[in-house]
Parts: sequence; C-alpha cells; structure tokens
Amino acid sequence: MRIQKLLLVFSTVILILFSFSCKHQPEDMATPVPENCDLSGVTYQGTVIPILEANCYSCHNAQNNNGGINLSDYNTLANLASSGTLAGVINQQTGYTPMPPNAKLDSCDILKIEMWISDTTLIPPAGGEHPCDPDTGYF
Repeated sequence: MRIQKLLLVFSTVILILFSFSCKHQPEDMATPVPENCDLSGVTYQGTVIPILEANCYSCHNAQNNNGGINLSDYNTLANLASSGTLAGVINQQTGYTPMPPNAKLDSCDILKIEMWISDTTLIPPAGGEHPCDPDTGYF
C-alpha cells in the first residue's frame, strides 16, 4: 500500500513537470498570425526571395550594398538570420537598425521570414551554386 502511494505521488510529480516543460509554441509569439496569412510551404526561393526583392534588394544587392550588406548573397543572409540580426531588423527591435527604414514589413511577411529562419539549416549546397531550396523543415 505504501509503495502504491509513493508511485502515485512520484507519477503525479513527473506528470506535472512534463506538462510545464513541454510547449509546442512559444508564449511570447512576437507577431500574431493575420487572418489571411498563409504560412504553409514557406521556402527560400518561393517565399523569402520575393519578399526581399520587393522590400530590400533595391538597397542591399550586389551592386548597391548599403551598409556593406548584400541580401542577394545567400551566405550573407544566412549569417544575418542565424545571428538573430535579420529578425531584429525586420521586427524593428531596440538595438537594431529598423529595416526597411521608412516603413515596416507586413506582419505576414515578417512571420514568413521568421518561419524560414526557424525551419532552416542555413547551410548552402556544396559547389558554391545558388541554393535551389536549402530549407530543412523540422515538423
């Protein structure tokens, strides 16, 4: 009887610990998902590049790399993404230079870039060729 009570108490403590330690989604989600924001199938080629082309490449490309930043270069973008700088500037967080400078990206575009960052290994393919789609999703 005493062993059963000990097992019951021990099991209850373990269940409580697991229930508080395992969370699927962070509590402090920075940007709520807008109603018409499709976050399925986010990829570098199909999602991230078009957002960057529309909002960033005019100032941050191979010919015009303001601040020494060429976002059309995958390695540069991957370094900014893995360091947290890309998320910091597009969310216009304190301590980062807000980008784009005169406006803020659409919240859906921010979420897409954040999803790409969190679901990607950020390792370009061997041989130096432009990555077709280097994304690796963890679902």
